[in-house]
Amino acid sequence: MASVCAARAPVAVGPFKASSSARAGRAQRLQLVCSAAREQHAAAGDRRAVLLGLAGAVVAAPLVGAAPASAGEQYLPVSSLTILQRKAILADFQARAEAALAQELTAADAGVALRLLLNDAGTYDAATKTGGCDGSIVLPEELNRPENKGLAPFVDRLRKVKDAIDARAEQGQGPISWADTIVLAAKVALEKAWRQDKIDKAADAEKGAFLAESFGNPIFLKLGRKDATEPAPAGRALAPDASLQEMQQYFNKLGVKPNASSGPFPPKAPFWERQQFLLWPATQADPAATEAAMVAYSADYAPWKQQYDKSRTTVTRTSYEVDFGTIFAKLADLGAKFDKDAYLFPIKAIVPEKY
Repeated sequence: MASVCAARAPVAVGPFKASSSARAGRAQRLQLVCSAAREQHAAAGDRRAVLLGLAGAVVAAPLVGAAPASAGEQYLPVSSLTILQRKAILADFQARAEAALAQELTAADAGVALRLLLNDAGTYDAATKTGGCDGSIVLPEELNRPENKGLAPFVDRLRKVKDAIDARAEQGQGPISWADTIVLAAKVALEKAWRQDKIDKAADAEKGAFLAESFGNPIFLKLGRKDATEPAPAGRALAPDASLQEMQQYFNKLGVKPNASSGPFPPKAPFWERQQFLLWPATQADPAATEAAMVAYSADYAPWKQQYDKSRTTVTRTSYEVDFGTIFAKLADLGAKFDKDAYLFPIKAIVPEKY
């Protein structure tokens, strides 16, 4: 681009020689494009401009008038961001948050991370539309309840990571919510556990790592959950030592709308036997023993154990992990209230000065 910009605008030769006005117009357009390229190169050190590719895009002014001699710095407000710009900011933010969590969490944290998410989101009451995945579980009044026993040390670990994420926020970018922190923590820990399982099944660690990267089943989530300022009503979460009968009754009611069972073809509850078999054992100290106990308790769980046992014998574990990711996302959205502008911030753009 530098060599092109250094040259003058090309002039046609021969019988099709362009008019002086046409040549001038082409020269003006070339000069404007080169000016935009120079500004984009100068802004290459700016993370926002590099990330979003904004410098060249914002300089797409009408190609009329003389090329600007200088350019001014402006900020594009959040309300003016395009869909692609919003997606780019959120993708960068999520990647940064997950990287920070991955430094702290291991595959062994998957159970406690999922239990924290379940006890936060599982406070949702569909009749009153209260509770849900809103981060209220970190409030002392809720965290100290019997059903949340043993979760405080894990929350303390997450608090340190959350502080680190917030410390690296862009100018004008709000802190990550506790609700999103809890959801991402469970996601990162689970995906680490799934990756480790693939490595363990492979002939060697290198091949296992390749398979995990090539055939992983990532969990897809939406961010922007708002935090509650008040604890959820007591008695809505499951204790870690709840009986299978209590567990089943709890999930059968979770997220069920009032009068949903009426009519000739009532829909299934959001968290029926399939979802129960996926979620509950994953929160327990011995998942395999819990699965066996669930099958012994009710034959309704047997088909799901058969299906997922078969899937988990394969290296990719696709059926099990994809289904788990789907119900995980449903749990993470349960009762959540979203801010569509969460984590967005004004971005610097290079805009030609007007004459």
